[in-house]
Amino acid sequence: MAKTGRTGIFGLLGFAAIILNAVAWLLKILADYLWDAFAPFANLCVGIASLFLLVVAIWVSYDFAKHQTKVWRIIWWVLVIVSLLSVFFGIGTNFIH
Repeated sequence: MAKTGRTGIFGLLGFAAIILNAVAWLLKILADYLWDAFAPFANLCVGIASLFLLVVAIWVSYDFAKHQTKVWRIIWWVLVIVSLLSVFFGIGTNFIH
């Protein structure tokens, strides 16, 4: 079994996000120059990679935010909610559409 290191599942998610991002770029290049059928797969890879990176960023930033004052923790929660909504419904990737 592979060693997980100190970051555990979040390191794995970050690594998977990098892989998916690279695959998305390759598919995007293929879609632009060869065949448009690769475009939906590229968009899906980018969406999943964005979600994985957001999860990793939320987890790491939580460790920082939990040691701050109440105001900073509230700001952190607002930013997390806005970020999640933007990934699922808005900016860049839209999983619902």
